[in-house]
Formats: sequence, structure tokens, C-alpha cells
Amino acid sequence: MKLFSTLIALGISAGVSLFAADSTAPQVVSTASLDKLSVGVCFNEAVDPTTANDTTKYTLSGGANVISAELQADGTTVLLMIDGLTGSSYNLTVNGVTDLAGNAANATVAGTVLGLTAADLGVVEAPGKAIACGPGAVDVYARGADIWGTADSGHFVWEEKTGDFDVRVRLESFTAPSVSANAGLMVRETPDAGSRNVQIVTYANQKSWVSAERPETDGASRVLGGNWSVDWPTNSAYPNVWLRLKRVQNTFTTYGSTNGMDWLQVGDSVTPENPYPDAVLVGMRTTPVEVQVAGSTAAAKYRDYGNYAITNATISISQQPASTTIRENTTATFTVSAEATGTSASNLSYQWQKDGVNIPGATSASYTTPVLTQADNNGKYRVLVSLPGGLVTKLSDEASVSVGQDSIAPQLLSLSSMDG
Repeated sequence: MKLFSTLIALGISAGVSLFAADSTAPQVVSTASLDKLSVGVCFNEAVDPTTANDTTKYTLSGGANVISAELQADGTTVLLMIDGLTGSSYNLTVNGVTDLAGNAANATVAGTVLGLTAADLGVVEAPGKAIACGPGAVDVYARGADIWGTADSGHFVWEEKTGDFDVRVRLESFTAPSVSANAGLMVRETPDAGSRNVQIVTYANQKSWVSAERPETDGASRVLGGNWSVDWPTNSAYPNVWLRLKRVQNTFTTYGSTNGMDWLQVGDSVTPENPYPDAVLVGMRTTPVEVQVAGSTAAAKYRDYGNYAITNATISISQQPASTTIRENTTATFTVSAEATGTSASNLSYQWQKDGVNIPGATSASYTTPVLTQADNNGKYRVLVSLPGGLVTKLSDEASVSVGQDSIAPQLLSLSSMDG
């Protein structure tokens, strides 16, 4: 300890540094293209703006051209505007971009085209932007008044999905001054302002998840039923939290999580009276809520965006649906009990079938038929139990319904007069 103190003192008195100079070149951590119009380049350390903004330092495979290069405010991310990129992947060569100590990068890295579309929603005071740096990784800088009531302005990064889906994303960080600024997942009919939508967002400055919908085009937003606002648990790694949005036929369900494995439903599932089209827009939606802080920007780092799938788990059925006998013009109820090993039972989904054909809306552990007639006699009912992604499934045994003729006359239960 004495020797160390002496060396420090000698170094100070002599005016020399005892620390080794930085001689390590910056590394390209990852790269990706959002939509073949831009490429994000993420370095492992801060880089020099002059070299980072020089388009001649970047070369793309396949004859694609770099039109412009802009170092972002974080000092480590560069946005390239490009043209001529084809295919779903590319190689990027970085040669001559230096760190703050003057060390130059010289590397070739592979990148992926994410196939996402980014655009501002509604009217914004200044354009927002989205930068992709790797698979499932998108940085968003959003402007916008609000996405609540009849307001619908912010930044949306989406893909078109057809039929059922189950997507999730991790919000790694979020910065915005407004207490109501928010970011998360949304499904919309169109990118036009006022589109019907269902969303699950996090109010990071309030440390909570909130689920909501716009039930009518150009109408007002409203929260979902039930427990529509859920505070983050006290042990969460703020704001490193997860969001999830699922569609089964015309029913949408929203979730929050602190680890991406154990999910808490936020709000009741919603089934719009007017069904959504088969093809919808699904993605990441961000707004700074400038009605509270004018001129503000929301910066959101989304990570691990993609389809939610569970593979390392199993399903077992502890109670099979039972066959039953009913009279015509009545209903029958079938129930199944299922368990999951390796994941939470809350991840189980159900789809009942009649004679091997899916029954629309029959997505619970229990199913009650509509009124049956003798034409439904000997109908076969079963349920497909699955985990997100549809890679782990379990089909129940079949149960049959015997529909007998109604030969019992109606009974007069009571008779009275109100006023004689």
C-alpha cells in the first residue's frame, strides 16, 4: 500500500500518467436494416463524430450505396441512409471510423433486414426516427402530442401479421420528461390517425403497465376492463421490463413481465364487437406526450422484439373432457384441466374443436355449446392445449354428446295478476 501511494505521488509530482493509453480499435457490436432504406451500426464505445459521419468509411455488399451517415446522441450508434439493398441479409465493412483516442475500426460484419416499417402517427411537430442495430433491436426517437382520447400521434414501427399472433418485446431503457410518456406494443387496423387499436404500454416514469383500446375509428381511447393498470414489482430492473400482445381469432390479450417468462395479464381480454380484419399492423409504439411537455422527445430502446414461443416445456392433461347426455334444445358443457411443466400455467391456451374443426371463440378451459338439436347427436368435442408459438401442444381425448328427444311437456310454474 505504501509503495502504491508513493508511485501515485511520484506520478502526480512528475506530471505523468500512470494509466496505459487506449490502443484498442472500436468494435462493431451489431448491424441491421429496418426496411432496406436505412442501416444501423452499433459500436462498443463512443466514436469520433467526424469519421463516423463520413460515408466513405462504410461499404455495403451487393452494390448498395450509403447516402448519408449520422452519429446519434448516444455517441455509439450511427444511422446510415442507403439505397440499392436487396435480399434479406448483407455484409457491412467499416474502415476508418475511429474512437475518441484515434484508433480506427477495420471490420466486416453481417447484418439482417428486419422487414419493419417505421412512420410517424398523425401530426407531429418534428419527424421521429427508428434505428435497427440487430435482430429484434430497435431504437426509437419519437415526437407526438399524445395517444389518448381522440389524439393519435407518436411513432410506430410495425409489421403486417395475418391471423393469430403472439408477440413480445423488452423495453431496455426509456427516457422522456413527461410523467405520462409511454412505449409498448400496439395492434392497429391501419397506420392512419384514429385507427382502431389495442395496446399494452409501460408508463416508465410511473413504473406501471397500462392496457387500452380505441374501439371505434376516430373515436376516443379507453382502458380495458378489469385490472388495466399494474405497477411493476419492487424487484424489477427498471425500466428493463417486458410487454406482450396476443391475438386468438378476434380476442386480444395483453401482458406484462419482469423476466420474459412469467407473465401477468394486464386488463381483461377484449373481443371487439366489429371483428378486426385478418391482416393487421403489429409493432412498437412510442409517444412523449407533448401535451404535458412541449417540444420533448421520447427515446426508447426496444430489444428482443419478435414472436413469443416456448419450447422447453411440456403439457399434461389431468382431467379429460367427459361425454354427456342432454335433451334437445339445451346446451352441453365440456371442461378440461391441464398443467404445464417448465413454464407457468398462465401461458396455456385452449382451442375447442367439434368433429375436428375449430370452434370460433371457444378458447377457455371450459366450453358450453349453443343450443343443440338432434342433428348434433353424437357430436365429438375435444380441445387443443398449447403454449405460445404452437411448438408445444397436447390434444385431449374426444368427448361425445348424446342428444335425446325432448318428450317432457312444459310445466306451469306459477300464475298471478299484477292489478286484477
